[in-house]
Amino acid sequence: MLIRVCCYSLLTLGKFTDYTILAGPTEEEFKVHKIVLHANSLYFRQIFGNVNFTECQEGTSRFPDHTPELMDMIIRFIYGDKEIFKDIDAEHTAELYAAGHYFQIPELERQSMQQF
Repeated sequence: MLIRVCCYSLLTLGKFTDYTILAGPTEEEFKVHKIVLHANSLYFRQIFGNVNFTECQEGTSRFPDHTPELMDMIIRFIYGDKEIFKDIDAEHTAELYAAGHYFQIPELERQSMQQF
């Protein structure tokens, strides 16, 4: 629990970031920490483990098909914010479930399913 609180604090403070996620067609920018993404997502673990991936070389991942709102919820979940499910509608819950599958975050999939 303490680690998740520290991780969420890192996110909200925006300190020591070393990776950028660009979401949506407008490429809204999210500054994040590779170590946190690596620890919580097999998708990012695979990216960071292969220096030949463009994303690894550039320090940036682009997700034009994920809205900034959705990406914000995904990132907050990865950093330990479980409040993302508070007052969420069925459409966003389904999007989070799909994102959990895409980014290979089983806990996000599981918690999304519990909302239905």
